[in-house]
Amino acid sequence: MKIYVYLVLLLLIIISGCQPREKKESDSKLIIQKVDYYDNGQVKRVQEFYNDTIRYGIYKEYYDNGIIMYEVLYIDGKREGVLNKYYRSGELLNKYNYENGIDEGRYLEYYKSGILKKDIQSIHGEKFGESYIYSEDGKIEYYVYNIHDKSRYFCEYNKKGEIVYEEGNVFPCIGLNHDTIQLGQEFAAKICFINPPFYCSKLYIGDKFNKKGELVEERFIQSKPTTYIYKYTPTKKGVYKFGVKLKLTDIRKSETVTYGVAVLVVVE
Repeated sequence: MKIYVYLVLLLLIIISGCQPREKKESDSKLIIQKVDYYDNGQVKRVQEFYNDTIRYGIYKEYYDNGIIMYEVLYIDGKREGVLNKYYRSGELLNKYNYENGIDEGRYLEYYKSGILKKDIQSIHGEKFGESYIYSEDGKIEYYVYNIHDKSRYFCEYNKKGEIVYEEGNVFPCIGLNHDTIQLGQEFAAKICFINPPFYCSKLYIGDKFNKKGELVEERFIQSKPTTYIYKYTPTKKGVYKFGVKLKLTDIRKSETVTYGVAVLVVVE
């Protein structure tokens, strides 16, 4: 009987030794917390490391008056989720969003009063899409449409909400993954278009044109968000042509202006 018991115990030890290691939760002894202090004794930062070298867990940094400066989560040495930063007096200053260490989504910045100051969109670490800047009384001051960190369209508003200055291209921007493809191959086009405050943007798309080269039989796609991925697989060789139409309506004046762009894709 004792032999069987010893064998069972030995087998259990071997099996447990073969189980995959739960690196973060079950082996908490590998997580080391480090705390730094100011000369006045206040905590300056609290951070956690995995294996003494890789940041892992909540990182917090403080002002010398004890107010938290910012906090963010680290996973395998990279920022993940929301980073909140605060004024020295404790009010929320801004919010970043991270995915795998890269800016992704909305950056929000606030006045001390709590009024939103900036609302900026990012994709894969680059400013991409709509950005808004507001005055401390909550009124729009600037609207910017960025593509790959570059301003494509910019406008400035007065206190009445009227555009007093604008520059840039209001036509839809279209980026192709391929401008020459093989028959049966799918292509994708990324379409970006503006939608400033006090305007209503409507995006249409189609591949039927009249003899004048004007897009006909277009179909409505969307108003928001201001990016759209168009995918298509041509069924015959030659040149495939499609068009994009943007209808931009000033909702205060009920005036509509239409902008159109045509794109050619070679099918071999």
